[in-house]
Amino acid sequence: MTDTGRKLNILVVEDDFATRRQIAGKLRTDSSIVVELAGNVAEAVEYLASQRPHMILLDLGLPDGSGLSVIEAAKKLDPMPEILVLSSIKDEASVVAAISAGAGGYVVKDSSESDLLDTVDMVMQGFSPLSPSIARFILRSFRKKEEISPQAQDTEYNLTAREQLVLTEITRGSTYKKISQRLEITEASVQSHVKQIYRKLGVNSRTQAMLKVSVYEPNPR
Repeated sequence: MTDTGRKLNILVVEDDFATRRQIAGKLRTDSSIVVELAGNVAEAVEYLASQRPHMILLDLGLPDGSGLSVIEAAKKLDPMPEILVLSSIKDEASVVAAISAGAGGYVVKDSSESDLLDTVDMVMQGFSPLSPSIARFILRSFRKKEEISPQAQDTEYNLTAREQLVLTEITRGSTYKKISQRLEITEASVQSHVKQIYRKLGVNSRTQAMLKVSVYEPNPR
């Protein structure tokens, strides 16, 4: 999973014991991943009050509330953990709400062991994995937004020339590594630019950024 020797800390928030154990088992086949478990919103929020996971794998339907509350708690952390929703809930309203709240990806609960590990790796590389049915919801929501606010494409976000270039790359689906190679900067610099872009756009993930701006060709000032 990682090539730097750094451990990847993942918090799994899932109320069903068997499913939680299954997900943890899949993740633990990779020795670079450290898994922590929470069975409800309260346990997850309590964990986040003192710990800083790199990623949260989150179910939305929890016994004491919505997984959206966990996302809100995660957004208070700096840096904010990557958030991947792994849920059987597939209605459009829930999907759009999760992405709008800050989830970076949304995958239905049907991943094989290798698929789940690959998905986690994708998230850490800067991708926003979406199950096909989920992607359709996001695209439909995006189109509705364009119809309501066609001028959004021309909104001024006060991005620097470099940030405009980075934004164009992330909306094309480029990984941080690929962006660093194309722009001849370090991956750390790319991540720093992405953080500033998200702040200026008022978003928390690549998917949100793509929903925020439909076409953003670089126009350095």
